[in-house]
Formats: sequence, structure tokens, C-alpha cells
Amino acid sequence: MIEKVKTRYWDMAAVTYESLLAEMESWRHAKGKTRLVCFCDANGLAHGWRDEELAPAYRKADAVVADGIIMVKLAKVYGGKLSGRVIGPVLFEKTMEYGVSRGWRHFFCGTNEETLAKLKANMEAKFPGVKIVGTYAPEYSADPKVPEGVDCDFMWVALGSPKQEKWCARHLGEFNAAAVLPVGAAFDFHAGTQKPVPQWVHKYGICWLWRMCTGGWRVLKRDLWCVPRAAWILASEFVRVRF
Repeated sequence: MIEKVKTRYWDMAAVTYESLLAEMESWRHAKGKTRLVCFCDANGLAHGWRDEELAPAYRKADAVVADGIIMVKLAKVYGGKLSGRVIGPVLFEKTMEYGVSRGWRHFFCGTNEETLAKLKANMEAKFPGVKIVGTYAPEYSADPKVPEGVDCDFMWVALGSPKQEKWCARHLGEFNAAAVLPVGAAFDFHAGTQKPVPQWVHKYGICWLWRMCTGGWRVLKRDLWCVPRAAWILASEFVRVRF
């Protein structure tokens, strides 16, 4: 059972990598329901606060984990304590390794055929025996078609945030999987098509700054909008809750 910290917007899951992996194993044996795991950072908070579809998607999720340091601080404002950050790309790699001996079956959905091919090859080379049962690069649209005939344990989705979270929540009942996990740039990092965030950047909680400097114009424009907005939400919630 996942412990949660209640906030004004949605509950945050108080999990570690190890406890979430153990929970995912239990989901494999609980038939009839597809779980949703979302990774929330400054971008998610900035959009989710006002977005009429994203906030309900987070509330629908079985676990919303703190991908960004700002979510750890928000939970603290509400008197809760998270065990730390659970970063999407890091969990993705840990899950590949953890699931080999347990026979976990993975499906990759998102980006493009070239990136998916590199990702699959890299994971199979790094984790011999990993079961990747298929990949799917959906057409570019506001609401891509759900892949048909998929039978897996965990479906990993990379459509860009917040589109991917809303898409997963909207179609949750259509997936034949134990859980769906939208992980954004994890595909590009592990496929080698984009430089991963260094560990020291994770340590100091400045992934947003690293991405602004290395992610190109689109990411820079996004973060110039979402980071100040998320900081304002955090500050206003601190004042509202404490005073």
C-alpha cells in the first residue's frame, strides 16, 4: 500500500525506488486493473494547477511521485515528508534490471521508430534477458491512437509532458497492462539521442537549469514559463498553509 501526502492539488506518493518496484511487482498479480504512475516536476505543477485535464489525471493516478525537487518541498509545506525524488529516467533503467529475473514484459510507446529501435537495442544489450514485447511510434496528433493487441506488464510512454499524462489517463481503461508510466525524455536519454542529466545535477536539484541550457529552444521556452510559475505556486502555498 502506497502512503500518500495530501496537498491542495493531488496526493503525492511517499515512495522510494525500491518500494515502488516492489509495488509494481504486486500489480502484476492483481488482474483487472491498469495502474497509472505519473512523475511530477515543476512543469507538471505549473500546468496542473490550472489545466482542467491534467489535474484530474494526476488525481486519477495510483501514484504521483516527485520527479522534481519542488514537489518534495511542496509536500513539506503540507506537513508531509517524501522519501526523496523518484526520477522517471532513473526508475526506467532500474525497472529494466529489476524485472529481468521476474520475467517483466515491457512495451515502449512514443517518440519515433528510429529512437525506439535504438532504445530497445540498448536495453537488450545492457540487461540481457530483458523482455521488450513491442514498440509503437504513434502518429503525431493531439490524441494519438492507442496501440492494439498489446499484452504487457508495463507500458512506458514518451509523448512529452503534459500531453502524455493526459493521454494515459484518458485511455487508461484501454491498456492491457499492469501499469502505464509516462516518462518523457527517458527514451531519448537511454537511446543515446539526447545527453542524460549528470548525477551531480540530480544531487543539487537543478535538472530544470540543465535542461534549459542543453534542451534546445523548445525546452528553454517551456522552462522560462513553468519554473517561475511553479516557484510562485510553492511560495503562495507556503503562505496560505502556514499563515
